[in-house]
Amino acid sequence: MSLDFGRVLCFKEKGFGFLSGQFKQQEAFFHITKIKDTKTRLKLKEMADSIGHELQFWYEFEEAFDPVKRKTKSTATTVWLELNEVPAETARRFAERIVEEIRISSPYRDYVFWAGINQLFHEGYLSELQIDSLMNTRLFIKSPDRVIGFLNDRQKLEFAEALRLEEGWKNTDETVSQQMETLTWLLLGESKLKELKLQREQLVAKANAQRIADRERQLEQLITKFRVDATGIRLVSQLRGVCIDCRSRNVQSKSSSSMQQCLDCKHEWYVNHCWNCQNGRIDSRDPQTPHCLTCGWHRCNKCAACKPNCGTN
Repeated sequence: MSLDFGRVLCFKEKGFGFLSGQFKQQEAFFHITKIKDTKTRLKLKEMADSIGHELQFWYEFEEAFDPVKRKTKSTATTVWLELNEVPAETARRFAERIVEEIRISSPYRDYVFWAGINQLFHEGYLSELQIDSLMNTRLFIKSPDRVIGFLNDRQKLEFAEALRLEEGWKNTDETVSQQMETLTWLLLGESKLKELKLQREQLVAKANAQRIADRERQLEQLITKFRVDATGIRLVSQLRGVCIDCRSRNVQSKSSSSMQQCLDCKHEWYVNHCWNCQNGRIDSRDPQTPHCLTCGWHRCNKCAACKPNCGTN
């Protein structure tokens, strides 16, 4: 026989039901006569045929092949409400098996599994060495908030390294989540959290300054390029509000006419999206911008539209 832990999936008024499984990941049939605790039996009867059962049990089960349905069935032979009612050697063997399973496969586990693990820990069936062996498993890394309660001070520091918490604070390309902040406080302490916050503020400020400097350098390179030949400037959005004559960013946009005026050298140019197709880009500084011979206005290089009221459209 094997031990398992699970919640009541369903219970019928006739006195039988099914339990979920954690180790076997398979439902187990049980009968109310296998439960010795009177209060628990009464509670089960009150829950008969209802939806949603939160009662959880430890149980021993045996398996037998059903030749009719051609599959193996599990049946609970003994049921306990608390882990301290389970024979110690049986509980110890179960703890060893579940630790080995986590190390090998680390499958997804729900809250019922963690409730069972919590009982194993508090009853002394999970040793410090066993928890050490699980520190870098996928299951622990993916469920840090459920793991912290099992860790001593040394393990908290090691688990923080496994989670790469400090590296996360230094990565300015990603935001710091509330969970990450809480985990840092729980694993590394409040003083370390304050230190990492201050370091991050400095790193973010430095990264922002670098990004601004990079954008400015790229903009200067574009200005230098298009001052020599403005062909294609209509496709460069960064230069729509920049005067390439005097390099000034002090430009005023006249929204009603889409004209741009440099307030330093007074140069004016027209910049807009095509009113007709919305895809074409028009910039009067671009020598490849076509003109309408009838109205004299700029044509869209994609759909050839000019002024809305021009008869050539």
